[in-house]
Amino acid sequence: MLPPAAGFRQRMPRPQYYARGVALESSPEHPQPLRVIARAVRGWVERLGAVWVEAQLIEINRRSGTRTIYLTLRDKLAEVSVSVTTSPITLDLAGPLAEGATVVARIKPTFYESSGRFIFTCDAITPIGEGQLLARLEQTKRLLQAEGLFDRSLKKSLPFLPRAVGLVTGEGSAAERDVMENARRRWPAVRLVTRYALVQGPQACEQLIAAVQHLDRHPEVDVIVIARGDRARYIQQHGITLTGRADFTIACPVITDPVALHEADVLIVAVKTYDMAAALTSLRHLEVGTVLSIQNGVRKNEQLADAFGTEKVVGAATFLSGEVLSDGPVRFTANQVLYVGEIPAGTSARVQQLVEALVRAGMQAEATAHIQTIEWSKFVAWIGGMIVSVLTRLETAKFLSDPDTVLVCTRLMRETARLAAQRGIALVDMPAFPVHTILSGTEAEGVETLREQGAQMQARASRGRMSSLQDLERGRQLEVEETLGYVVANATTAGLAVPTVDTCYRLIRGINRCMQRVSG
Repeated sequence: MLPPAAGFRQRMPRPQYYARGVALESSPEHPQPLRVIARAVRGWVERLGAVWVEAQLIEINRRSGTRTIYLTLRDKLAEVSVSVTTSPITLDLAGPLAEGATVVARIKPTFYESSGRFIFTCDAITPIGEGQLLARLEQTKRLLQAEGLFDRSLKKSLPFLPRAVGLVTGEGSAAERDVMENARRRWPAVRLVTRYALVQGPQACEQLIAAVQHLDRHPEVDVIVIARGDRARYIQQHGITLTGRADFTIACPVITDPVALHEADVLIVAVKTYDMAAALTSLRHLEVGTVLSIQNGVRKNEQLADAFGTEKVVGAATFLSGEVLSDGPVRFTANQVLYVGEIPAGTSARVQQLVEALVRAGMQAEATAHIQTIEWSKFVAWIGGMIVSVLTRLETAKFLSDPDTVLVCTRLMRETARLAAQRGIALVDMPAFPVHTILSGTEAEGVETLREQGAQMQARASRGRMSSLQDLERGRQLEVEETLGYVVANATTAGLAVPTVDTCYRLIRGINRCMQRVSG
Protein backbone atom coordinates (compact mmCIF):
# COMPACT_ATOMS: atom_id res chain seq x y z
CA MET A 1 0.00 0.00 0.00
CA LEU A 2 1.45 3.37 -1.07
CA PRO A 3 1.64 6.24 1.44
CA PRO A 4 -0.68 9.22 0.81
CA ALA A 5 0.65 11.89 -1.52
CA ALA A 6 2.35 14.90 0.00
CA GLY A 7 -0.09 17.58 1.08
CA PHE A 8 -2.93 15.11 1.64
CA ARG A 9 -4.06 13.68 4.99
CA GLN A 10 -4.99 10.05 5.15
CA ARG A 11 -8.68 9.81 6.05
CA MET A 12 -9.30 7.86 9.25
CA PRO A 13 -12.43 5.71 9.52
CA ARG A 14 -15.22 7.34 11.52
CA PRO A 15 -16.05 5.47 14.75
CA GLN A 16 -19.33 3.60 14.55
CA TYR A 17 -21.75 3.02 17.43
CA TYR A 18 -24.47 0.43 17.35
CA ALA A 19 -27.91 0.23 18.96
CA ARG A 20 -29.77 -3.07 18.60
CA GLY A 21 -27.37 -4.01 15.79
CA VAL A 22 -27.95 -0.82 13.79
CA ALA A 23 -25.07 1.56 13.19
CA LEU A 24 -25.59 5.03 14.61
CA GLU A 25 -24.40 7.90 12.47
CA SER A 26 -23.26 11.05 14.23
CA SER A 27 -21.74 14.41 13.29
CA PRO A 28 -21.45 17.89 14.79
CA GLU A 29 -24.64 18.79 12.95
CA HIS A 30 -26.52 15.62 13.90
CA PRO A 31 -25.23 14.43 17.29
CA GLN A 32 -26.71 11.44 19.06
CA PRO A 33 -28.31 11.85 22.51
CA LEU A 34 -25.97 10.74 25.30
CA ARG A 35 -28.57 8.28 26.61
CA VAL A 36 -28.54 6.46 23.26
CA ILE A 37 -24.77 6.04 23.32
CA ALA A 38 -24.84 4.94 26.97
CA ARG A 39 -27.51 2.37 26.14
CA ALA A 40 -25.47 1.12 23.17
CA VAL A 41 -22.36 0.78 25.33
CA ARG A 42 -24.32 -1.13 27.96
CA GLY A 43 -25.68 -3.53 25.35
CA TRP A 44 -22.21 -4.16 23.91
CA VAL A 45 -20.65 -4.68 27.36
CA GLU A 46 -23.34 -7.07 28.58
CA ARG A 47 -22.94 -9.25 25.51
CA LEU A 48 -19.48 -10.15 26.77
CA GLY A 49 -21.02 -12.47 29.37
CA ALA A 50 -19.42 -14.01 32.47
CA VAL A 51 -15.83 -15.29 32.52
CA TRP A 52 -13.60 -17.09 35.04
CA VAL A 53 -10.46 -15.16 36.01
CA GLU A 54 -7.49 -15.75 38.29
CA ALA A 55 -6.37 -12.76 40.33
CA GLN A 56 -5.18 -11.54 43.70
CA LEU A 57 -7.78 -10.32 46.17
CA ILE A 58 -6.40 -6.97 47.30
CA GLU A 59 -9.31 -5.50 49.26
CA ILE A 60 -12.64 -6.52 50.81
CA ASN A 61 -14.83 -3.51 51.56
CA ARG A 62 -18.08 -3.99 53.48
CA ARG A 63 -19.91 -0.66 53.43
CA SER A 64 -22.42 0.13 56.13
CA GLY A 65 -26.01 0.53 55.04
CA THR A 66 -25.74 -1.81 52.05
CA ARG A 67 -25.57 -5.56 51.53
CA THR A 68 -23.29 -5.15 48.52
CA ILE A 69 -19.66 -6.06 49.18
CA TYR A 70 -16.95 -4.36 47.13
CA LEU A 71 -13.80 -6.23 46.16
CA THR A 72 -10.62 -5.16 44.41
CA LEU A 73 -8.98 -7.80 42.23
CA ARG A 74 -5.51 -7.38 40.76
CA ASP A 75 -3.69 -9.31 38.06
CA LYS A 76 -0.83 -11.37 39.46
CA LEU A 77 1.69 -10.11 36.90
CA ALA A 78 0.58 -6.90 35.19
CA GLU A 79 -0.41 -3.69 36.97
CA VAL A 80 -4.12 -4.17 36.26
CA SER A 81 -6.84 -3.97 38.93
CA VAL A 82 -10.64 -3.86 38.77
CA SER A 83 -13.51 -3.14 41.14
CA VAL A 84 -15.91 -6.01 41.71
CA THR A 85 -19.23 -6.19 43.56
CA THR A 86 -20.54 -9.36 45.15
CA SER A 87 -23.12 -10.51 47.68
CA PRO A 88 -22.59 -11.71 51.26
CA ILE A 89 -23.89 -15.16 50.24
CA THR A 90 -21.29 -15.49 47.47
CA LEU A 91 -18.51 -14.46 49.83
CA ASP A 92 -19.70 -16.81 52.60
CA LEU A 93 -19.79 -19.76 50.19
CA ALA A 94 -16.12 -19.12 49.38
CA GLY A 95 -15.15 -19.81 52.99
CA PRO A 96 -12.65 -17.65 54.89
CA LEU A 97 -10.99 -15.20 52.49
CA ALA A 98 -8.06 -12.99 53.40
CA GLU A 99 -6.78 -9.93 51.58
CA GLY A 100 -3.73 -10.91 49.55
CA ALA A 101 -5.06 -14.39 48.72
CA THR A 102 -5.06 -15.71 45.16
CA VAL A 103 -8.56 -16.53 43.93
CA VAL A 104 -10.50 -17.62 40.88
CA ALA A 105 -13.74 -15.73 40.36
CA ARG A 106 -16.58 -15.70 37.85
CA ILE A 107 -17.15 -12.07 36.93
CA LYS A 108 -19.37 -10.29 34.47
CA PRO A 109 -18.88 -6.71 33.23
CA THR A 110 -21.71 -4.26 33.85
CA PHE A 111 -22.19 -0.69 32.60
CA TYR A 112 -24.58 1.66 34.41
CA GLU A 113 -26.23 4.07 31.98
CA SER A 114 -27.23 6.67 34.56
CA SER A 115 -23.70 7.21 35.91
CA GLY A 116 -21.53 5.95 33.07
CA ARG A 117 -19.87 3.67 35.63
CA PHE A 118 -18.24 0.42 34.61
CA ILE A 119 -17.88 -2.40 37.14
CA PHE A 120 -17.71 -6.18 37.38
CA THR A 121 -20.16 -8.33 39.33
CA CYS A 122 -19.09 -11.64 40.85
CA ASP A 123 -21.37 -14.61 41.52
CA ALA A 124 -18.71 -17.21 42.44
CA ILE A 125 -15.29 -16.96 44.04
CA THR A 126 -12.90 -19.50 45.55
CA PRO A 127 -9.33 -19.30 46.88
CA ILE A 128 -6.50 -21.23 45.24
CA GLY A 129 -2.84 -21.85 46.04
CA GLU A 130 -1.81 -20.43 49.42
CA GLY A 131 -5.21 -18.78 49.80
CA GLN A 132 -6.85 -22.18 49.35
CA LEU A 133 -4.59 -23.70 51.99
CA LEU A 134 -5.48 -20.95 54.48
CA ALA A 135 -9.18 -21.41 53.74
CA ARG A 136 -8.88 -25.18 54.17
CA LEU A 137 -7.03 -24.68 57.46
CA GLU A 138 -9.72 -22.37 58.78
CA GLN A 139 -12.45 -24.75 57.62
CA THR A 140 -10.71 -27.68 59.31
CA LYS A 141 -10.42 -25.70 62.54
CA ARG A 142 -14.16 -24.99 62.44
CA LEU A 143 -14.97 -28.66 61.85
CA LEU A 144 -12.74 -29.76 64.72
CA GLN A 145 -14.28 -27.12 66.94
CA ALA A 146 -17.77 -28.36 66.02
CA GLU A 147 -16.69 -31.88 67.02
CA GLY A 148 -15.65 -30.58 70.42
CA LEU A 149 -11.93 -31.18 70.01
CA PHE A 150 -11.18 -27.69 71.28
CA ASP A 151 -13.50 -28.09 74.24
CA ARG A 152 -11.47 -27.37 77.38
CA SER A 153 -13.53 -29.86 79.39
CA LEU A 154 -12.22 -32.67 77.16
CA LYS A 155 -8.57 -31.71 77.43
CA LYS A 156 -6.22 -33.71 79.62
CA SER A 157 -4.23 -31.84 82.22
CA LEU A 158 -0.46 -31.90 81.84
CA PRO A 159 1.30 -33.88 84.56
CA PHE A 160 3.09 -31.71 87.10
CA LEU A 161 6.24 -33.86 86.88
CA PRO A 162 6.21 -35.97 83.71
CA ARG A 163 8.27 -39.16 83.78
CA ALA A 164 9.80 -38.17 80.46
CA VAL A 165 9.30 -35.39 77.91
CA GLY A 166 9.38 -36.29 74.25
CA LEU A 167 11.01 -33.76 71.92
CA VAL A 168 10.57 -33.72 68.16
CA THR A 169 12.88 -31.25 66.43
CA GLY A 170 15.55 -30.76 63.78
CA GLU A 171 18.90 -32.36 64.55
CA GLY A 172 21.42 -29.83 65.86
CA SER A 173 18.91 -26.99 65.55
CA ALA A 174 18.69 -23.84 67.63
CA ALA A 175 15.21 -24.98 68.67
CA GLU A 176 16.65 -28.16 70.19
CA ARG A 177 19.21 -26.17 72.19
CA ASP A 178 16.58 -23.69 73.38
CA VAL A 179 14.19 -26.40 74.62
CA MET A 180 16.92 -28.37 76.39
CA GLU A 181 18.51 -25.30 78.03
CA ASN A 182 15.22 -23.86 79.25
CA ALA A 183 13.85 -27.22 80.42
CA ARG A 184 16.99 -28.02 82.46
CA ARG A 185 17.15 -24.48 83.82
CA ARG A 186 13.63 -24.86 85.20
CA TRP A 187 13.90 -28.53 86.18
CA PRO A 188 17.45 -29.95 86.27
CA ALA A 189 16.16 -33.51 86.68
CA VAL A 190 14.03 -33.45 83.52
CA ARG A 191 14.44 -36.45 81.25
CA LEU A 192 14.21 -35.68 77.53
CA VAL A 193 13.64 -38.35 74.87
CA THR A 194 14.45 -36.82 71.47
CA ARG A 195 13.42 -37.89 67.99
CA TYR A 196 14.85 -35.95 65.06
CA ALA A 197 12.82 -35.00 61.99
CA LEU A 198 12.81 -32.46 59.21
CA VAL A 199 10.65 -29.51 60.25
CA GLN A 200 10.23 -27.98 56.81
CA GLY A 201 10.29 -29.16 53.20
CA PRO A 202 8.51 -31.94 51.31
CA GLN A 203 9.42 -34.76 53.73
CA ALA A 204 8.73 -32.81 56.93
CA CYS A 205 5.09 -33.82 57.43
CA GLU A 206 5.82 -37.55 57.08
CA GLN A 207 8.84 -37.43 59.40
CA LEU A 208 7.06 -35.34 62.05
CA ILE A 209 4.11 -37.74 62.18
CA ALA A 210 6.42 -40.74 62.43
CA ALA A 211 8.41 -39.13 65.25
CA VAL A 212 5.26 -38.27 67.23
CA GLN A 213 3.88 -41.81 66.78
CA HIS A 214 7.18 -43.30 67.97
CA LEU A 215 7.21 -41.14 71.11
CA ASP A 216 3.51 -41.77 71.72
CA ARG A 217 4.28 -45.50 72.01
CA HIS A 218 7.10 -44.84 74.50
CA PRO A 219 5.90 -46.19 77.90
CA GLU A 220 7.33 -43.29 79.97
CA VAL A 221 6.79 -40.25 77.70
CA ASP A 222 3.91 -38.26 79.22
CA VAL A 223 4.34 -35.03 77.19
CA ILE A 224 5.50 -34.47 73.60
CA VAL A 225 6.95 -31.15 72.41
CA ILE A 226 7.35 -30.35 68.70
CA ALA A 227 9.88 -27.54 68.34
CA ARG A 228 10.62 -25.72 65.12
CA GLY A 229 13.02 -22.81 65.26
CA ASP A 230 11.49 -19.37 64.88
CA ARG A 231 13.85 -17.02 63.03
CA ALA A 232 12.45 -13.90 64.65
CA ARG A 233 12.70 -15.41 68.12
CA TYR A 234 16.24 -16.65 67.39
CA ILE A 235 17.31 -13.12 66.44
CA GLN A 236 15.64 -11.71 69.55
CA GLN A 237 17.53 -14.13 71.78
CA HIS A 238 20.87 -14.43 69.99
CA GLY A 239 21.11 -11.39 67.74
CA ILE A 240 22.33 -11.51 64.14
CA THR A 241 25.53 -13.50 63.62
CA LEU A 242 27.52 -13.16 60.40
CA THR A 243 30.41 -15.35 59.32
CA GLY A 244 32.52 -15.38 56.18
CA ARG A 245 33.36 -11.94 54.77
CA ALA A 246 32.55 -10.46 58.18
CA ASP A 247 32.46 -12.10 61.60
CA PHE A 248 30.37 -10.50 64.31
CA THR A 249 27.21 -10.80 66.40
CA ILE A 250 25.00 -7.81 67.03
CA ALA A 251 21.78 -7.42 69.02
CA CYS A 252 18.74 -6.51 66.92
CA PRO A 253 15.27 -5.47 68.14
CA VAL A 254 12.50 -7.48 66.45
CA ILE A 255 8.81 -6.69 65.92
CA THR A 256 6.64 -9.49 64.55
CA ASP A 257 3.25 -7.75 64.64
CA PRO A 258 2.93 -5.11 61.87
CA VAL A 259 0.18 -3.35 63.85
CA ALA A 260 2.80 -2.39 66.43
CA LEU A 261 4.58 -0.30 63.79
CA HIS A 262 3.26 3.22 63.29
CA GLU A 263 5.95 5.15 61.46
CA ALA A 264 9.41 4.73 59.98
CA ASP A 265 11.90 7.12 58.43
CA VAL A 266 13.03 4.40 56.03
CA LEU A 267 11.29 1.10 55.23
CA ILE A 268 13.33 -1.58 53.42
CA VAL A 269 11.24 -4.43 52.01
CA ALA A 270 13.06 -7.75 51.73
CA VAL A 271 10.31 -10.40 51.66
CA LYS A 272 10.02 -12.90 48.83
CA THR A 273 8.14 -11.54 45.82
CA TYR A 274 5.21 -13.95 46.31
CA ASP A 275 4.69 -12.52 49.82
CA MET A 276 4.78 -8.89 48.65
CA ALA A 277 1.02 -8.28 48.40
CA ALA A 278 0.30 -9.75 51.84
CA ALA A 279 3.20 -7.84 53.41
CA LEU A 280 2.10 -4.52 51.94
CA THR A 281 -1.51 -5.12 52.97
CA SER A 282 -0.37 -5.42 56.59
CA LEU A 283 1.74 -2.23 56.35
CA ARG A 284 -0.60 0.17 54.54
CA HIS A 285 -1.29 1.99 57.81
CA LEU A 286 2.41 2.78 58.25
CA GLU A 287 3.63 6.36 57.86
CA VAL A 288 6.97 6.21 56.05
CA GLY A 289 9.39 8.84 54.85
CA THR A 290 11.11 6.70 52.23
CA VAL A 291 10.53 3.11 51.12
CA LEU A 292 12.66 0.84 48.93
CA SER A 293 12.80 -2.83 48.03
CA ILE A 294 15.84 -5.07 47.63
CA GLN A 295 13.80 -7.92 46.18
CA ASN A 296 14.45 -9.74 42.93
CA GLY A 297 12.49 -8.58 39.91
CA VAL A 298 11.35 -5.23 38.55
CA ARG A 299 7.69 -5.12 39.59
CA LYS A 300 8.46 -4.09 43.15
CA ASN A 301 8.55 -0.30 42.69
CA GLU A 302 5.07 -0.25 41.16
CA GLN A 303 3.75 -2.24 44.12
CA LEU A 304 5.41 0.09 46.64
CA ALA A 305 4.03 3.16 44.84
CA ASP A 306 0.54 1.67 44.97
CA ALA A 307 0.83 1.10 48.73
CA PHE A 308 2.64 4.25 49.89
CA GLY A 309 2.54 6.73 47.01
CA THR A 310 5.03 7.33 44.19
CA GLU A 311 6.73 10.21 45.99
CA LYS A 312 7.82 7.90 48.87
CA VAL A 313 9.56 5.29 46.69
CA VAL A 314 13.22 5.13 45.67
CA GLY A 315 14.77 2.39 43.56
CA ALA A 316 17.37 -0.06 44.87
CA ALA A 317 19.42 -2.94 43.55
CA THR A 318 21.65 -5.01 45.78
CA PHE A 319 24.57 -7.26 44.88
CA LEU A 320 25.01 -9.09 48.16
CA SER A 321 24.76 -12.78 48.90
CA GLY A 322 24.60 -15.02 51.92
CA GLU A 323 23.03 -18.16 53.32
CA VAL A 324 21.32 -18.92 56.62
CA LEU A 325 23.13 -21.90 58.15
CA SER A 326 21.30 -24.69 59.97
CA ASP A 327 22.55 -23.55 63.38
CA GLY A 328 21.39 -19.95 62.96
CA PRO A 329 24.27 -17.74 61.74
CA VAL A 330 24.37 -16.24 58.24
CA ARG A 331 27.32 -17.06 56.00
CA PHE A 332 28.10 -13.75 54.26
CA THR A 333 29.63 -14.56 50.86
CA ALA A 334 29.52 -11.30 48.86
CA ASN A 335 29.42 -7.61 49.76
CA GLN A 336 29.73 -5.95 46.38
CA VAL A 337 27.38 -2.96 46.30
CA LEU A 338 23.86 -1.69 47.00
CA TYR A 339 22.71 0.99 44.55
CA VAL A 340 20.04 3.55 45.45
CA GLY A 341 18.48 6.19 43.19
CA GLU A 342 15.38 8.16 42.34
CA ILE A 343 12.88 6.59 39.91
CA PRO A 344 13.12 6.52 36.94
CA ALA A 345 16.40 8.44 37.03
CA GLY A 346 18.31 11.00 39.07
CA THR A 347 19.50 11.35 42.64
CA SER A 348 18.53 13.56 45.58
CA ALA A 349 19.40 14.64 49.10
CA ARG A 350 17.37 11.80 50.63
CA VAL A 351 19.18 9.26 48.46
CA GLN A 352 22.55 10.66 49.55
CA GLN A 353 21.55 10.58 53.22
CA LEU A 354 20.37 6.97 52.94
CA VAL A 355 23.57 5.89 51.20
CA GLU A 356 25.70 7.60 53.85
CA ALA A 357 23.79 5.76 56.60
CA LEU A 358 24.31 2.41 54.84
CA VAL A 359 28.03 3.10 54.41
CA ARG A 360 28.37 3.99 58.10
CA ALA A 361 26.76 0.61 58.87
CA GLY A 362 29.53 -1.15 56.93
CA MET A 363 27.79 -1.75 53.60
CA GLN A 364 29.17 -0.92 50.19
CA ALA A 365 26.48 1.49 49.00
CA GLU A 366 26.36 4.02 46.16
CA ALA A 367 23.93 6.65 44.90
CA THR A 368 23.14 6.39 41.21
CA ALA A 369 21.28 8.55 38.72
CA HIS A 370 20.41 5.48 36.62
CA ILE A 371 18.67 3.13 39.05
CA GLN A 372 16.16 1.81 36.49
CA THR A 373 19.00 0.73 34.22
CA ILE A 374 20.74 -1.02 37.12
CA GLU A 375 17.57 -2.74 38.36
CA TRP A 376 16.81 -4.10 34.90
CA SER A 377 20.43 -5.12 34.29
CA LYS A 378 20.39 -7.10 37.51
CA PHE A 379 17.01 -8.62 36.61
CA VAL A 380 18.29 -9.77 33.20
CA ALA A 381 21.29 -11.44 34.86
CA TRP A 382 19.16 -12.90 37.66
CA ILE A 383 16.74 -14.54 35.21
CA GLY A 384 19.59 -16.46 33.56
CA GLY A 385 21.23 -17.46 36.84
CA MET A 386 18.03 -18.35 38.68
CA ILE A 387 16.69 -20.65 35.97
CA VAL A 388 19.94 -22.51 35.35
CA SER A 389 20.72 -22.92 39.07
CA VAL A 390 17.27 -24.39 39.80
CA LEU A 391 17.30 -26.75 36.81
CA THR A 392 20.90 -27.94 37.35
CA ARG A 393 21.18 -27.55 41.17
CA LEU A 394 24.76 -26.40 40.70
CA GLU A 395 26.73 -23.70 42.48
CA THR A 396 27.01 -20.51 40.42
CA ALA A 397 30.71 -20.96 39.62
CA LYS A 398 30.05 -24.46 38.32
CA PHE A 399 27.18 -23.72 35.96
CA LEU A 400 29.04 -20.66 34.65
CA SER A 401 31.99 -22.90 33.73
CA ASP A 402 30.13 -25.48 31.65
CA PRO A 403 29.62 -24.66 27.93
CA ASP A 404 26.06 -26.04 27.73
CA THR A 405 24.66 -24.43 30.88
CA VAL A 406 26.36 -21.14 29.97
CA LEU A 407 24.76 -21.26 26.52
CA VAL A 408 21.30 -21.61 28.05
CA CYS A 409 22.07 -18.83 30.56
CA THR A 410 23.16 -16.54 27.72
CA ARG A 411 19.99 -17.16 25.71
CA LEU A 412 17.81 -16.51 28.74
CA MET A 413 19.53 -13.18 29.34
CA ARG A 414 19.34 -12.10 25.71
CA GLU A 415 15.62 -12.91 25.51
CA THR A 416 14.81 -11.04 28.73
CA ALA A 417 16.82 -8.06 27.48
CA ARG A 418 14.36 -7.71 24.57
CA LEU A 419 11.72 -6.59 27.05
CA ALA A 420 14.04 -3.93 28.48
CA ALA A 421 14.90 -2.73 24.96
CA GLN A 422 11.21 -2.55 24.05
CA ARG A 423 10.73 -0.20 27.03
CA GLY A 424 13.73 1.92 26.10
CA ILE A 425 15.79 0.87 29.13
CA ALA A 426 19.54 0.67 28.57
CA LEU A 427 21.52 -2.15 30.20
CA VAL A 428 25.02 -2.05 31.69
CA ASP A 429 27.62 -4.49 33.01
CA MET A 430 26.92 -5.69 36.53
CA PRO A 431 29.11 -7.30 39.21
CA ALA A 432 29.65 -10.99 38.32
CA PHE A 433 27.43 -10.63 35.22
CA PRO A 434 28.72 -8.21 32.53
CA VAL A 435 25.25 -7.86 31.03
CA HIS A 436 26.00 -5.20 28.41
CA THR A 437 29.08 -7.05 27.16
CA ILE A 438 27.16 -10.34 26.92
CA LEU A 439 24.34 -8.73 24.94
CA SER A 440 26.30 -6.42 22.67
CA GLY A 441 28.17 -9.12 20.76
CA THR A 442 27.22 -12.45 19.20
CA GLU A 443 25.78 -15.33 21.19
CA ALA A 444 29.13 -17.14 21.02
CA GLU A 445 30.92 -14.07 22.38
CA GLY A 446 28.38 -13.83 25.18
CA VAL A 447 28.98 -17.48 26.10
CA GLU A 448 32.72 -16.90 26.22
CA THR A 449 32.32 -13.84 28.44
CA LEU A 450 30.20 -15.78 30.93
CA ARG A 451 32.63 -18.70 30.97
CA GLU A 452 35.42 -16.28 31.84
CA GLN A 453 33.33 -15.13 34.82
CA GLY A 454 32.86 -18.74 35.84
CA ALA A 455 36.59 -19.43 35.63
CA GLN A 456 37.31 -16.45 37.87
CA MET A 457 34.79 -17.72 40.43
CA GLN A 458 36.32 -21.20 40.32
CA ALA A 459 39.78 -19.69 40.87
CA ARG A 460 38.47 -17.93 43.99
CA ALA A 461 36.95 -21.24 45.15
CA SER A 462 33.58 -19.50 45.28
CA ARG A 463 30.81 -21.53 46.95
CA GLY A 464 28.07 -19.01 46.23
CA ARG A 465 24.64 -20.37 45.27
CA MET A 466 21.62 -18.54 43.94
CA SER A 467 19.01 -17.90 46.64
CA SER A 468 16.47 -19.75 44.49
CA LEU A 469 18.58 -22.90 44.66
CA GLN A 470 18.76 -22.56 48.43
CA ASP A 471 14.96 -22.28 48.54
CA LEU A 472 14.57 -25.33 46.30
CA GLU A 473 16.82 -27.47 48.48
CA ARG A 474 14.89 -26.46 51.59
CA GLY A 475 11.55 -27.26 49.97
CA ARG A 476 10.47 -23.63 49.95
CA GLN A 477 8.28 -21.88 47.41
CA LEU A 478 10.14 -20.39 44.45
CA GLU A 479 9.78 -16.87 43.07
CA VAL A 480 8.20 -17.82 39.76
CA GLU A 481 5.13 -15.84 38.74
CA GLU A 482 6.41 -12.44 39.82
CA THR A 483 9.69 -12.87 37.93
CA LEU A 484 9.68 -15.45 35.14
CA GLY A 485 5.92 -15.16 34.71
CA TYR A 486 6.28 -11.38 34.54
CA VAL A 487 8.71 -11.67 31.62
CA VAL A 488 6.55 -14.16 29.71
CA ALA A 489 3.30 -12.23 30.23
CA ASN A 490 4.73 -8.84 29.32
CA ALA A 491 6.70 -10.20 26.37
CA THR A 492 3.50 -11.78 25.04
CA THR A 493 1.67 -8.48 25.40
CA ALA A 494 4.48 -6.67 23.58
CA GLY A 495 4.68 -9.30 20.82
CA LEU A 496 8.24 -10.35 21.75
CA ALA A 497 9.55 -13.90 21.32
CA VAL A 498 11.08 -15.42 24.47
CA PRO A 499 10.97 -19.18 23.72
CA THR A 500 13.77 -20.24 26.08
CA VAL A 501 12.38 -18.22 28.99
CA ASP A 502 8.87 -19.52 28.29
CA THR A 503 9.98 -23.18 28.24
CA CYS A 504 12.03 -22.84 31.42
CA TYR A 505 9.24 -20.87 33.12
CA ARG A 506 6.86 -23.77 32.57
CA LEU A 507 9.41 -26.30 33.83
CA ILE A 508 10.11 -24.34 37.01
CA ARG A 509 6.44 -23.54 37.52
CA GLY A 510 5.79 -27.29 37.39
CA ILE A 511 8.57 -27.96 39.90
CA ASN A 512 7.18 -25.28 42.19
CA ARG A 513 3.63 -26.61 41.91
CA CYS A 514 4.71 -30.17 42.70
CA MET A 515 6.73 -29.03 45.72
CA GLN A 516 3.79 -27.07 47.08
CA ARG A 517 1.45 -30.01 46.48
CA VAL A 518 3.72 -32.39 48.39
CA SER A 519 4.39 -29.98 51.26
CA GLY A 520 0.68 -29.07 51.46
